[in-house]
Amino acid sequence: MLPMIPRAAHQLRALIRRVAATSEVLSWLERAPSWGALADIVVRSGAPFLELAPEWGQAGDVSWLGGAVVALDDAVRVPLSVANIRALGQELSSCELRVSESVSRVQTWSDEHPAATLIPGAGLPVPSRGHTRYSPDG
Repeated sequence: MLPMIPRAAHQLRALIRRVAATSEVLSWLERAPSWGALADIVVRSGAPFLELAPEWGQAGDVSWLGGAVVALDDAVRVPLSVANIRALGQELSSCELRVSESVSRVQTWSDEHPAATLIPGAGLPVPSRGHTRYSPDG
């Protein structure tokens, strides 16, 4: 059994390329997630942030997220915005993503309000994972 670490994934990809080098397998290997993360919404100093906390692998490039990306020891954090919530649903092809209930609610709200440019701040923060979760609709 291989440990779920980036080095093992890299070695497994190299091995599969040598033994099963069909174009379909190689294409799948290029598209396969290289890391997994939990997306959550946390509140820091009264402001909501979208946080991606890697659960396995090493966080990849998240430059597609708008705003000031802050790389922490255990997560990547950006200001919460409609653009980032929409990008989260479209651009994370290199990551196996789980979303928290807070993120799911904000994504649903965003889908229901396609012309929105701001997420309403009327929601009540809900404690979660030692942080504070955010809900746009209370």
